[in-house]
Amino acid sequence: MKDVKLYVLDNGWMEGDQNHMTAMAVMGTIHNRHPRKKWGRWPVSCYLIEHPTVGKILFDVGCNPKTADINSGYHPTGHLEIIPYYCRKDQMLEHQLKRTGTKKEEIKTIICSHTHYDHMGNLRLFPGADVYVPRADYEYAQRMFAAEKDPEKHISYVKKDFEAEVNWHMLPDADFTFAEGIDVIHVPGHCPDCVALVLELEREGTVILAQDAVSSRFVFGPPARQTTYVYDTLSWYRSIEKVREIAERTGGRVFFSHDWKFFEGLKKAPNYYE
Repeated sequence: MKDVKLYVLDNGWMEGDQNHMTAMAVMGTIHNRHPRKKWGRWPVSCYLIEHPTVGKILFDVGCNPKTADINSGYHPTGHLEIIPYYCRKDQMLEHQLKRTGTKKEEIKTIICSHTHYDHMGNLRLFPGADVYVPRADYEYAQRMFAAEKDPEKHISYVKKDFEAEVNWHMLPDADFTFAEGIDVIHVPGHCPDCVALVLELEREGTVILAQDAVSSRFVFGPPARQTTYVYDTLSWYRSIEKVREIAERTGGRVFFSHDWKFFEGLKKAPNYYE
């Protein structure tokens, strides 16, 4: 679609055992029963979409900067000991938006692919914004908070992220067109439900922002592989093949959420795709 711009925003990175992002990335054998683990590094990214009729849309909002401080009390410490988060000042979301010439007050529409902390952690920056989330994942988190009061057991869901003063909207349960040139597709598996965006850009053609439904080239394959964090294995594989079918049919490009080498090759704000 004409006059649509896509900015890639760099919101820091996470680190951890590579087996988290690609299940059994390092595997013992009879000849090497104690293989050396690999320590991985994974980007945290968000996207700003400038649309001629809808205006500025954020797709995911990254990690709360307090997550970078294991002693802040914002995020369960047990999880941060396994997967620490790092963020320089220039990588904070408000600073990334400035690179696009955007003030945070201009953001009125946010779509979250799902409600994990590394995709929904900066909602506090946008009071009064309309935030669209997958119903099944949002409700799953709410049931978890009600049933288990210990935040250390919430793992990837941070209750404080859900307390942002925003206007919550549940996305329709079927795939639909959010605006001309922007389709929302459901890709569950990583959690009870995730969504990806399929963009039609004038120069780039089809771009699929798959987020954690297809977090890296390694899980995309073929053959498809799992990460450690999978809620529903069968849905996980179906979603990967759904993304693959769209990419093959349209000649589209898949953007992976947590693939360091892939992320290094992307244009970053203030540059953009159109």
